[in-house]
Amino acid sequence: MDLGIKGKVVIVTGAGRGIGREIARAFAEEGAIPVIADIARDSGEEAAGEIATALGVKAVAIQTDITDRESVKRLVENTLSEFGRVDILVNNATVIAPAKFFKDETWEEVDREISVIYQGCLNCMRAVIDPMTQQGGGCIISILTDAARIGEPRMANYGGVKGGVGAFSRALAKEVAGDGIRVNCVSPSMAITELWKGRREEEKTKLGEEKFQDLQRKRLKLYPLGRFGEPRDIADAVVFLASERASWITGQTLSVNGGYAIGPW
Repeated sequence: MDLGIKGKVVIVTGAGRGIGREIARAFAEEGAIPVIADIARDSGEEAAGEIATALGVKAVAIQTDITDRESVKRLVENTLSEFGRVDILVNNATVIAPAKFFKDETWEEVDREISVIYQGCLNCMRAVIDPMTQQGGGCIISILTDAARIGEPRMANYGGVKGGVGAFSRALAKEVAGDGIRVNCVSPSMAITELWKGRREEEKTKLGEEKFQDLQRKRLKLYPLGRFGEPRDIADAVVFLASERASWITGQTLSVNGGYAIGPW
């Protein structure tokens, strides 16, 4: 199936590792040109090099701090200078929410989540709207979390901020539809990334093998499809929503969660 994204220029924030890196790779596999925007220069360059070498495609890395509007401006300007357009923006960059009740979070942690997740997304979206309008259209996709849809304890601020991005995206979709720009979101649940594996190892050390495995079995029961997600599950959904096959979809949030949001089975 031709997805109609060959040659498209795709900015993916936070693409130096994890889900963002898999999203960039998935686009490259379909013939798109990924621009990997990551605050960590080494991770971004490694990801771009790995994708380019493995797939024989062009991939570039641009160090970017999405909380800094000037940094985001340079990201878009450099992309336009090299490729002449920005077709797709994927807001993936995030911060790791501490597993705490809101009353126990420090204000520094709260402010950091708001700055990176909410303000960072707005900075990036604002920067691409004019170029996309001038070229006749584009696509913006933001990565949310089902913690925002379910209401997860110990993730109140994280889920709330992600939920704010979703609400903003629905309104923005109406504002820019006449310019040919589609705006959607992908809302994943737990996905097995290197970070996820690291946290599970910490839990295992703290709880011991038996209690840890019992906790994992309880977690798995929350997923009717019987497995945790993989970064590729999220990446494939993002690529579809950015493709011509989804040209009549805007202002929507697609949950990719193995059935988590509908409750345990």
